[in-house]
This record gives sequence, C-alpha cells and structure tokens, in this order.
Amino acid sequence: MDEQIQYSVEAKEAFKQKDITRAKMLLEEGLRKNTEDTEAMNLLGHCEYLLCNFERAKYYWQKSIAIKPKENQAVEHMLKFKNETYENFQKIYKEALRFEDRGDYLKAMALHKSLLEREPQMVGLLLHVGHCHFLNGSIKDAKEYMEKALLMDESNEKALRYLDELSVLQTRKKKNPGKKLLMYLLLIALIAGGIYVLSILFDGSSSAKNPPKEPVIETPVEEEPVVEEPETPQEEEPVEEEPTEEDPVEEEPIEEEPVEEPTPSNRVFSDNEIEVFEEGLVDFRAERYDRAAEAFIRVLEVGQIEGYLSEALYYLAVTYDRQEKVEDAKVRYEQYLSRFPSGTYFEEILYTYGLFLYERGEVARAKEILWRIPNEVPNSIYNNTVVWDILNEES
Repeated sequence: MDEQIQYSVEAKEAFKQKDITRAKMLLEEGLRKNTEDTEAMNLLGHCEYLLCNFERAKYYWQKSIAIKPKENQAVEHMLKFKNETYENFQKIYKEALRFEDRGDYLKAMALHKSLLEREPQMVGLLLHVGHCHFLNGSIKDAKEYMEKALLMDESNEKALRYLDELSVLQTRKKKNPGKKLLMYLLLIALIAGGIYVLSILFDGSSSAKNPPKEPVIETPVEEEPVVEEPETPQEEEPVEEEPTEEDPVEEEPIEEEPVEEPTPSNRVFSDNEIEVFEEGLVDFRAERYDRAAEAFIRVLEVGQIEGYLSEALYYLAVTYDRQEKVEDAKVRYEQYLSRFPSGTYFEEILYTYGLFLYERGEVARAKEILWRIPNEVPNSIYNNTVVWDILNEES
C-alpha cells in the first residue's frame, strides 16, 4: 500500500511540474497496485483528456464513478461531456481529424487552432497542429508547435520524437541544394563551358598566325625522355619499400580500437528503472547510440513498469534504425507490435516501421504493416496520404 501511495504522490508532483506523460505512467502503475484508487483514476482521466484521448478519459471517470458514485470529481467531468458546448467541441475535433485523413492539412490546422483558443492547455491539439505543419512541409512551424507541447508536457514522446525527426530533416535539407541553386550551378557550368570553347578557338587562331614556332618546339621534346627514363625506376624502388613497412604498423592499432567494447559490461546502472531509461534518453538525444541501447536493454531486462518497458523497446528499435542495424531494428519493431498493441507508440511504430521496410525495398511486408493503420487505427494521424500512396502503388 505504501508503494501505491508513493506512485500517487510522485504522479501529482509530475503533473504540477507539467510532465503529463510521466504522471500518466506513474498513475497507471499505481492503479495496478490498487485497482480502486478513484483519485488516481480521476487524475489519469484528466491526463488523457489533455492529450485528446477522450474515450480513455471517459473510461477512467466512469470507472471511478462506479466505485464511488457520490462526492466524486469524476461526476463533474462526465457532466462536461454531456454539455452542449462540449458536444460541439467534439464535433469540430472529429471534423479536423477527417481533414487530416484526407490530407487537407490547412483546414485541419484552422479547426485545431480554433479549439486551442477554447482549451489552451490541451497538449493533444498542439501535437495535431505541429503534425499538420510537418506533413504540409512547414518544418519551422512544426518545430515551434512541438516545442510548445513540451512546455506543457516535458516528457511527451510524440513531441520529442518529432523534434528528433525534424532535426534530421533540417540537416538533410542543408546537405541537398534546392532546385534554384541547382539551376544556378548548371548556368555557371554552361557559361564556363562556353568560355572554354572560345579559349580553344582563340588559341587555334593564334597558332595559325605563327606557324614557324612549331618545328622549334618539336626538336627538344625528343631528347628529354632519353635523359629521364633511367632516373625514374631508381627513385621508385626505395619509395615502394617504405610504405610496405609503415602499412602494418598503421593497420594494427585500427583493428585493436574495438577493445573499448568491454567497458559496457562493466557499466553500473541505477536500481531505479526510470533513472536508467532517462539516462538512455539523454544518450539517445546526444547521438551516443551504443550507450543508449545499453540503457534501454537494461530497462527491458529488469524493468517492472509497463509504460517504461514499452518506451524502452520503442527507443531501442529507433536506436538500431539510426545505426543502420537493419535486422536488429526489425526484431525490435516486430516485438513492439506484438507485445504492446495498446502502447503509446503503436500507431507510430506501424507508420515508422512500414516506411522503414518500404525504403529498403521490402514493399510487400511494408504494405502488410501499413494496411494495419486504416484497418486497426483508422482515426490515427498516420492514416494519411503518404501511407495511401504506398498502399495504392502497384506491385
């Protein structure tokens, strides 16, 4: 019972510190210890509400009322759902989702923003607006809204995930010049080519005007190779011997560098799985992927909290993805789909894993995964034109 109280206290503190995601995970774990904690249910319902998970919010509030029908804050929450104003709110929200599904992101954004004016604390709406900007190609605006979401929920997985992806897209954009720059470079190349042709023509005309100089140049050319031929082989022999002695010296230390690998086995982790997971996240965001993978594996080996187990598995799959460890990434993506079908990242894994397979030429398997989005989570933000373009592609 003391352990359950600790979860409740930590969850309330996390909520005050604007960490809805962590509060949610702690409340879920606390409810496994005490299935009749109505206060935990009420706060968990409120967390789900702020994340736009309205059906889950109603589920927890109704469950709370069933246990404690009187003097229960959940009663007020449920009355709000029956309010005409809120019914209108839900209609607009569902309409915005439909626009998202059709790929009309501008209209979807307009509706989500109108709802944000009414409910400015609703993190889920910020995520939707950011997602629409992302799919509409507005990377800067997408980043702005994801950062706003983190100010209200500092551990929000979707916002952090998008910011990671956006940072990758921004670096790719810097590496790949746009069409205008490409045209400009082609124009320079054409001008340079024209100048080169003109210079050849000019040289040809000038040589035609001065023909007597040609025989004078030809005679010394025949004498030069006779003097240089014997000298070149003598100089080449010592030069060839030196690198053969240096090469093995350079190769040995390069092959011995992996001696650093034994250190992970000596790495000491905290007994607190939350601390280990957060340590892994720090390494992940700093692109220290080997260390991040070690931490996530540790959580999966000894962790007890389901929320952190699902997150560790998700980030481990993405870590292997970033490292181009294709087979390892596949195993972890598949594990998540089979182990956590109701997990926070389920929809995202379907989308990410489907594209992951598609980009690597595994089109048939990619379609199998992506078909699960419209079939299993039709209202998902990932049920979009990118997915349908692949699904409609002829094999």
